[in-house]
Amino acid sequence: MRRIIGTIACFILGPFFAWHGLSDLITASRAASWPTAQGVIQSVDVTEISGRRNTTTYTPVVKYSYEVGSASFAGDRIDYGGQGHSSMADAMGIAARYREGEHLPVHYNPKTPATAVLEVGTTTDNWLVLGVGVLMTGVGVILAVGIWRRLNSNDFAPSSGF
Repeated sequence: MRRIIGTIACFILGPFFAWHGLSDLITASRAASWPTAQGVIQSVDVTEISGRRNTTTYTPVVKYSYEVGSASFAGDRIDYGGQGHSSMADAMGIAARYREGEHLPVHYNPKTPATAVLEVGTTTDNWLVLGVGVLMTGVGVILAVGIWRRLNSNDFAPSSGF
């Protein structure tokens, strides 16, 4: 029964992670060609979130504003990678790249200007999420094939009863 549940979980979660990773990879790649607008950093902080099993995640939070045409927008996405870090030093290092009141280019999606990012390009996190998704889907296929073979083997063949 565990094998069947594991197979189903891999078939649900694997494609989800693969799709999410691929989607972020494509968006991160396209963001490099997005137009830019002059932005202003409104605030810089690092948040701390305590999780299960005594884990803590540190996330750099950079809030900025920018204008496209006559419309004003606010954003907080730094890049298309994972935002949480297990190390306070890593999160602080990212946050330290920005200063409140600093003017800098903001890359925005020309189709939906409310979608913006400060740093363009793919990240290791993008590839990692895609890889986990592909791996989980592959494990699901291997488990499903094993279950299929077992169901079609002589172990489950009807006996004559004699």
